[in-house]
Amino acid sequence: GAPVVLWHFMDEMLAQIEVGGAALPRGVSAAAVGSEVRRMRSRFEALELPVVNGHGDLKPSNLMIPAASTAAAAPSASASAAAGSTGSASAGAAPLPTVTFIDFELAGAHYRGYDLYKLFRTSGHLSHKNMRAFLRDYLRCLAEADQPPAGRRRTRVAKSDLREIHAEALAFEPLTWLEAAVFFFFAMATYPAKAHEWQPLALDRWESYLASAHLVEQDGPATRELLAARHRKRALRSRKAPGWADPDATGPPFPQQPEPNRADAED
Repeated sequence: GAPVVLWHFMDEMLAQIEVGGAALPRGVSAAAVGSEVRRMRSRFEALELPVVNGHGDLKPSNLMIPAASTAAAAPSASASAAAGSTGSASAGAAPLPTVTFIDFELAGAHYRGYDLYKLFRTSGHLSHKNMRAFLRDYLRCLAEADQPPAGRRRTRVAKSDLREIHAEALAFEPLTWLEAAVFFFFAMATYPAKAHEWQPLALDRWESYLASAHLVEQDGPATRELLAARHRKRALRSRKAPGWADPDATGPPFPQQPEPNRADAED
C-alpha cells in the first residue's frame, strides 16, 4: 500500500530539529527524539495496521458544526459525526447537523486508528463509551456506503469488529502524543526566539508520550489487546458452519439462509 505520510512529515520536522537542537528543552536532545520516532515506526509497522486516505489531524477543533444546525437538531454526537459532511438522515428521523472538516495540510495515506484516536485524545478522562458509540456508527456507515440510498438498510455491527477497531484506535495513544511533541520541538528549533512560548506544550506532549510508549511495546497492553481482538475475530469466523451466513458479518443474513447465532451482533 501507499507509504504512511505521517512518517515523512515527522522526518521533515526531525531534520529541522537537528539543525536547531540548541533551542530544545534541557534534557531533551534531537538524537533522543529521532530515536523514539524510529522506535515507534518499527512498532507500528510490525502491527500491520490499516492505512486509509485520512485527514492526518482529526481533532475537534478541525470539525465545524454551524450553530443553527445544532439548534435545529440534537441527535447523538456519534451519529452526527458519522454522518460526515452530508448531513443526511434516514427517512422520518431528525435531520443531522452538517459537519465540515477543515485544515487538510496533513491529509494523505494515514493509519486509520491514528485519526480515530486523536479525535478523542485528552489529558483528562477518555470516555470509552463515547468512543465505542462513535466507532460503532463509523463501522455502520462504512458497511452501508455502497448500498443504494433507496434500498439502504440499517446494518448490524459485529461485536468482534467493534472490539478490534476499538483496540486498534487505543494503540495510537503514544503516537498521537509523539507527533505533537515533535511538532512543538520543531517550532522551538525553527523559531528559537519564541522557544519559551512553545516549551511548556512541547514538554507536556513529550512527557505524555513517554508515559504511554509502553502500551505498544511487543508485550505492551495495547499490543496484547489488539492481537487478542484479532484472534477472537478469526476464531469466530473459522467456526461458521457450511451454508450459514457469517455470524460475524455486518448486515442481516440472506433470506434463504438459516438465521445465524446473533451473539456477536452489537445491535
